Amino acid sequence: MNQSVAAQHQISINVYSNFNIYQYHPGDLWLAYGIAIGSTLLCTVLGFYAVWRNRGASFQNVFSSYVRTAYHERNLQGLVDRFDTGAEPLPKDIAEARVVLAQKAR
Repeated sequence: MNQSVAAQHQISINVYSNFNIYQYHPGDLWLAYGIAIGSTLLCTVLGFYAVWRNRGASFQNVFSSYVRTAYHERNLQGLVDRFDTGAEPLPKDIAEARVVLAQKAR
């Protein structure tokens, strides 16, 4: 093909592309990040406090742990010690006990 013919048929092309432009005000960013950092610090402090209060006790996510923390129930007062926290190990007398849940008659 002749170069002079190709040069005569050139056309201009405009390319448009869409993109998002985000614009933040510094005060809004400080507020959002401040709330996030503050709540993170609060959760961390509460977590450390919970670990400190438990003083190295280990717990399991089992039904007997929940029953042992419910010492204020009238039916469990003779079975569960008042100061039992639900930490391991599980006392033998509680391990062999049966708990029956029944609905009260109306």
